[in-house]
Amino acid sequence: MARDSQKYAIDLPSVMSMTNASHPLVAYMRWRVEEAEAQSQRAETLWLPSLRAGLNFNKHEGRIQDVAGNVINTSRGSFYGGLGAQAVGAGSPAVPGLYANFHLTDLLHQPEIAEQEKCARQHAATAAEHDAWLQASQAYVELIRAHQEQAIANEVVTKLEDLERITAEYARTGQGLKSDHERVQTELALRRNDVLQATEAIQVASARLAQQVRLDPSTVFAPTESVMRPLQLAATGATSQQLVAEALSLRPEAAESRHLVSQAVSRWEREKSAPWLPSVLLGASYGGLTGGLGGDFRNAGNRFDGDVAAYWEVRQLGFGEKAARAEANSRVEQAKWREISTLDRIAREVVEATAQVEARGQQIKQAEIAVAAAQRSYLRTKPGAHPQRAGLTHRGTASHSSSRPSPSRVLALRRRQQPRPARSTTSVRLAHRRTAIKPQRIARISPHRPCVGGYLLHGYIAVMSCCCLSSNEARLHRNELDGDDS
Repeated sequence: MARDSQKYAIDLPSVMSMTNASHPLVAYMRWRVEEAEAQSQRAETLWLPSLRAGLNFNKHEGRIQDVAGNVINTSRGSFYGGLGAQAVGAGSPAVPGLYANFHLTDLLHQPEIAEQEKCARQHAATAAEHDAWLQASQAYVELIRAHQEQAIANEVVTKLEDLERITAEYARTGQGLKSDHERVQTELALRRNDVLQATEAIQVASARLAQQVRLDPSTVFAPTESVMRPLQLAATGATSQQLVAEALSLRPEAAESRHLVSQAVSRWEREKSAPWLPSVLLGASYGGLTGGLGGDFRNAGNRFDGDVAAYWEVRQLGFGEKAARAEANSRVEQAKWREISTLDRIAREVVEATAQVEARGQQIKQAEIAVAAAQRSYLRTKPGAHPQRAGLTHRGTASHSSSRPSPSRVLALRRRQQPRPARSTTSVRLAHRRTAIKPQRIARISPHRPCVGGYLLHGYIAVMSCCCLSSNEARLHRNELDGDDS
């Protein structure tokens, strides 16, 4: 990408690379993948215990109940430090130093659930990249379209300015109608408005493209490509059914939906086995303990406590288990129907895109035919550039230099060499009215269409120029055309 006169020159590969590197949605989805990766690692280490270290001090004064149930009056104190904390009295520390608490069903199913979530997010990130590329490429195509429309509008204005000067001169000398000049002025004003609209479209397209590549929205881009060539992304000759089958197996949205269904099934299996598998509690503590009656802390020594427990749980007398299974089953069905919806959307997009590619390919061919016809029409209507003068016949074959001119052409040349009698302004205007182009015919020529409009406008200007000639010159010009056609 290069900067030149407050504009940035850019092409499609640059747009794609900048989008992949800096698009916010792509970066967001990549960090979601990192989050899922961390969750998967945590699920794999669910059975490993945690380490806790600390210390605590306890002091009691007054009455207290002993293990035998007797209420006694005493004064005591203790201090503990090491693995664990809150070691008071004869019980195990309330905060074990080595601690693990997990459900066996989570140990079996949670790694699979986390792995499916990670895979789904990876495919979602890939789909986000594809969507970002699509949006950026569409913005770039719209930018090229806006620049093409501006070029066509500028060319139309240039030709109409020439025509406006010609009609103004003929109106000034009395050889043309003032109304013709005013109609050309009106058309010129409208075409200048098209130039302003095209400039606005370029600014809007540049702002939207700048959003995709994360540059200053006020940047005005200048594409290095004058036209957008068709890109072949799929195998030629493939049917819609083949393309749909390939898309369903390769599109990241379909893979994401499959992993989400597998994750929902794993969650349902987890809820189904939860009441039958126990939860496990492991605790171990080791540290130094000192204490005694009153303020005596001379009796110090080491202390170790270990606890292992397993317990089963039936939530809400079984009603909670039933509700949890129903909830997990509903999520499975939701994931399935969401997958079906995604597959239907992918199939529709492929068939729709295939139809558009085929139809627009035919439209391109028809546009090429129209351009060629417009070029031939322009060459035939341009004064001094008839096909036979250029050494070509109306059939497009080279004419022989020894071919004799037709009688009608000889007659036309003789008439041109004869002096013309002066005519009054009224007769010139009457002749101009007989040969002038009707406004309805002018309205049929639309320069809005890319490529074809420019060539049609050339022919339109040439024909309008011929209409500004006197009646004898117009008839002579028609005789020359007829002689060329013969």
